[in-house]
Amino acid sequence: MPRVIVGLDYYGTHFYNDVVQYCYRTGQPQSQESFSRIYKECISQVTARLSVDFETFLVNLMELPYWKLINYTPKEECVVFDEVFKNAVRAFGICLWNSMYTNKVLYPNSHFHLESCSQILVIIVIHTDADYV
Repeated sequence: MPRVIVGLDYYGTHFYNDVVQYCYRTGQPQSQESFSRIYKECISQVTARLSVDFETFLVNLMELPYWKLINYTPKEECVVFDEVFKNAVRAFGICLWNSMYTNKVLYPNSHFHLESCSQILVIIVIHTDADYV
């Protein structure tokens, strides 16, 4: 299983700030731990939907974010939808796809999973389908 390290340049820090603003706007817990968890979960969601074909990736990106996994408010039945944050997640996804495509680390018939992340880089594990030649 190859691993790829992708630098996030400036858009990683920008997206982290978007996460913080999302937490303030929607009443999420105001702690560094919750900011980091939401940041990592969103990157994980984007990474799981990566595809070598940009159009396929854009269609997959329209499903994001999955709100139930990033909602830490006490009322579990109340899922907060935030258009600004939804657009920020999608913009981050496009930037990540572009970085990976430019560095030629998007492979056909592969699945991508987040191993670790920070504001400056992500480490992604690439699983290639066994019957792919």
